[in-house]
Amino acid sequence: MSNSCSNLLSFNDDNGYAPSMAGNMQKPWKILIVDDDKDIHAMTKIVLSNYRFEGSKLDIYSVFSGEEAISFLTKEEDVALVLLDVVMETDDAGLICVKNIREQLKNSSIRIILRTGQPGQAPEEEVVAHYDINDYKAKTELTAQKLFTSVTASLRSYQHIKTIEHSRLGLEYIIRSSPQLLEFSSLPLFSMEALHQLTALLQMGNDRQSGDISSLSAVYDFKDDNYHVVTGSGDYSSSISSTLMEALEQETYSQFMSAQDHRQCSFTKDGYIGYFETYKGERFFLYLKLSTKISPVENDLISIFATHIASTLENISLSNEIKETQREIICTLSEVMEGRSEKASNHIKRISAVSTMLAKKLNLSDHDIEILQLAALMHYIGKIGTADSMFKDSGKLPRDAYQIMKRHPALGFSIFNSAKREVMVTAARVATLHHEKWNGTGYPNGLKGEEIHIFGRIVALADVVDALTHAHCYKKSWSMDKVLEVIQLERGQAFDPQLVDVFLASLDTYEGILARYPL
Repeated sequence: MSNSCSNLLSFNDDNGYAPSMAGNMQKPWKILIVDDDKDIHAMTKIVLSNYRFEGSKLDIYSVFSGEEAISFLTKEEDVALVLLDVVMETDDAGLICVKNIREQLKNSSIRIILRTGQPGQAPEEEVVAHYDINDYKAKTELTAQKLFTSVTASLRSYQHIKTIEHSRLGLEYIIRSSPQLLEFSSLPLFSMEALHQLTALLQMGNDRQSGDISSLSAVYDFKDDNYHVVTGSGDYSSSISSTLMEALEQETYSQFMSAQDHRQCSFTKDGYIGYFETYKGERFFLYLKLSTKISPVENDLISIFATHIASTLENISLSNEIKETQREIICTLSEVMEGRSEKASNHIKRISAVSTMLAKKLNLSDHDIEILQLAALMHYIGKIGTADSMFKDSGKLPRDAYQIMKRHPALGFSIFNSAKREVMVTAARVATLHHEKWNGTGYPNGLKGEEIHIFGRIVALADVVDALTHAHCYKKSWSMDKVLEVIQLERGQAFDPQLVDVFLASLDTYEGILARYPL
């Protein structure tokens, strides 16, 4: 155990100690004194009372044993420096404390200065070689100026370590964000998610709270030649749906227009303006207005993230272009196929629209809804292998013709059976299932209940409703009342009961589909 060492710790103003440093006041640096001598605590606090590093003062805490130090550091975050005595409750209490900080607490950031009044108890060469410390001082040599130098060097080292850690966490976050951004195909949703992730990036690893950041994203609308705010927080939380000019101060709006004119992102005195544009001319803004200045590390992370957003946006835009091309090919193929009969091509569009309506009401995923919307367009693709005369005869189909017609689900499946793309695989499923019935009396496989994939059940109902409400070469159109009566009678027989209930509860939406795609 150590005796009083206050007489050994002499704070001589040997070089005119000048503790104040220029800069804006920020969060204080936390320092922990660990020593069993109260006089050491008092004198250290007096000497460092006016100390500043990077414009910030010190918050100095005191504990009097190694065990107390570990307990304190377990609870208190962001302690930058420990001034640690070696000999306290035991002759090696300080050395044990060092090991526990590094190994038990897994804290490699905190800087540790060992101070001892009994150097013989812990020889400097041995301690420095075997313990992860940053400085070793005998209390007899620790003048005020040397304490200032040691503290400054340690805080600067801690600052650099935290900067590197912040950069690492930021880069890891940017990498992890890639899959999430790719999930959004619409520009408004993409811009909202990008803003959310950018805000989260700035909050990570520092003291910024959501209340410190005002933000918005705005998407350009070619219809009215204006940007509209799609999401906002802080000062802009009430600006959603307003135009960018309405949401922003005139000076800030001018900065936005300058960013657009130069097609580049920019940092302002109080934040960041991100401008993004696809090769197709789609464009949107991200804006962060901060209560504190952006640090150099944050500046770099934002720039990297902006590049990440731009490249992801281009990938999504190209992917959407491929999807639109695919949709046009499918629609054209289906319309050509439907053109062989007397029915208008709007039939397949109604089937797709009604299927989409039912899928949304069932809360299927956006991805599944999009796939079903396309696959439903091709539910009758098997008719391409059926003779033209089958669709041109008037009156009720003869029995042999009906048996031939019943082959089209299997033919549709065979057309897409070797396909690998999800839309085509789903089209094969829909083509082969849309004449199966809930009670197992359908064809071609006589599947029953939930043995029939939900896509097949949805298209089956949509197809029958459309077939009954519209005239064909072999039948007249039915009244809606008669159609609804049949649908209700076939609930649990031909059709999934839940789907029938959903359809009957969505008649207003169905009327809108009929108006959009008339016979």
